[in-house]
Order: sequence, then C-alpha cells, then structure tokens
Amino acid sequence: ERAAEQLAAATSDEEAKREAKGVAASRNKSADEMVTASRQVMESARKKLEEVESLAHIVSEAKVGFEKEIEETWMPLKAGAFPPKEWRARQKAIEHASELLTQAEIPASLAAAVPLVLKEKLESRTDFSAQVVEHADIALREHVASIATQLEGHHATVDSQTQAVAKAEGELKAAEAELAATLNAQIEAENTWVDSDSAVRDLKAAIGSFAEKSEQLDAELTASKISLEELQGLVGRFEGLRASTEVQSMDAVAEEPKDVSAEALAQKVEDVTPQAPAEPPVDAPSDSAEAEGGRAASTESSAA
Repeated sequence: ERAAEQLAAATSDEEAKREAKGVAASRNKSADEMVTASRQVMESARKKLEEVESLAHIVSEAKVGFEKEIEETWMPLKAGAFPPKEWRARQKAIEHASELLTQAEIPASLAAAVPLVLKEKLESRTDFSAQVVEHADIALREHVASIATQLEGHHATVDSQTQAVAKAEGELKAAEAELAATLNAQIEAENTWVDSDSAVRDLKAAIGSFAEKSEQLDAELTASKISLEELQGLVGRFEGLRASTEVQSMDAVAEEPKDVSAEALAQKVEDVTPQAPAEPPVDAPSDSAEAEGGRAASTESSAA
C-alpha cells in the first residue's frame, strides 16, 4: 500500500513535470519563431538600407559629376574661352553642354538656341545671346540644386533606415536572448522530467519485483500448506488406524468370555431341546425302554 501511494505521488509529479516540459517547449518554439521573424525583419531592413544607400550614392555621384561637367564644360563655353583654332574641342564641348541642358529639362526653344549662341565669339554676343546663356546657366544651377535636394532626401531615408536596422538588430538580439533563456528552461524542464520519469520507472520495477517475490512466496506458502495438509492427513490416518487397532484389541479381549458363554449356552440349549422319539424296532422292545430310561436320566442330569 505504501509503495502504491509512492507510485501515485511519483506519477502525479511526473505528469506535472511533463506538462511543464511541454509548456517550456512551447515557449521555446515561440521564441524560435520570434527569432526567425526578427531576423527576417532585420535582413529586410538591411537590404533596404543597402538600396537607399546605393541610391543616395548614385545621386551624390550624379551631383558631383554634374557639377564637374558644369565647371569643365559649361563654364568655358559661357566665358567663350575656346580660341578659334580649337573649334573642334568647342564643338564637342557644345554637344556635351546640350546633354547637360537636356538633363536639366530646359525648354526646347532654349535648348535649340544655346548651341548657336555658344558658337559666337564672346564680344559678338547680343543681349538676346547673353539672355540665352544666362537662362541656360540658371537651368543648370537649378538642376544641381534639385539634385542636392534629392540627395538630402536620400540621406534622410538612409538615416531613417539605419535607425530601422538598429531597431531590428536590437529586437533580434532580444529575441535571441529570449530563445536562449527558453532553451535553457526547456533543457532544465526536460532533465527534471527525466528524473521524475526515472523515479516512476524505478518504483514500477520495484513494485513488479515485489509482486514477483510475493507470487513466489505465495507459491511456496501454498506448497507448504499442501504439504502440511498431506502430513495432517497422514497423521489423521495414523491416528485412525491406531485407534481402530486399540478398539479391535479391546473388543477381542471383551468378546472372548462372551463367546465361551454363548457356546455353553448353545450347548445347554441343545441339551435341553426335546428329541423326537425314535420308533422302536418291533423285534427289540427292551431297547426302547432302556432308551427312554436313559433320556429321562439325561434330562434330570441337565436340570440338575
């Protein structure tokens, strides 16, 4: 009974530990899923940061390159710095300047007038030509300012995305720390359950051993009872035989004079029993008279 109570308590404890182990495993699974989700968010944030940084870099290089082209191509043309003998270099610079103006999205009429004006000598330019050059120069400067504004926006996006990456990394670290904690808790719960389960198994094995030993003892007890019963049966039979022998001996002693008396009595009865008279022979009457006399004498003797 005590072993049964211990087994019941151990089983209840094992069930509680198994439930705790399941809860710990569930928490660890949730933490692992959180780590996976946080890692995906971080990777996505980093990828986006790379994209905006790349775009900002492209815009920045475009601004720097555009400004350089203005200084190296537009400004000499505006100042009329190309001598007449370098007309081929001037023509190439005019073509390049037209591309810059196209990027600056100037009106088509201005784009058509600029190459003609730039071919004129500086001293030959009219007020109209000067205005054409001035409007083109303003368009180029405004385009540079527009690129700078775009670049500022990209830089702001980069900063914002950098913060998003830092936040995602922090969340990932927190999720990983939680995962480590839940994993340790799961391992501890697993070990605790293993100990409890082992205790239950040991008790069951002990109880099974007790049951086997009890069955063995019961079998030995049953065999002893059978032997005892057989022995008691033999003793009973022996006692019965001895009693029967004693009774027979006593009966023999008691019945011996009874048998003598009975024989004597039977003899007496036989002696007193009347005998049928025999028919006397016709030719010997004297013998009959003697016989009757003899029987009378015998009767008298028996009566005496």
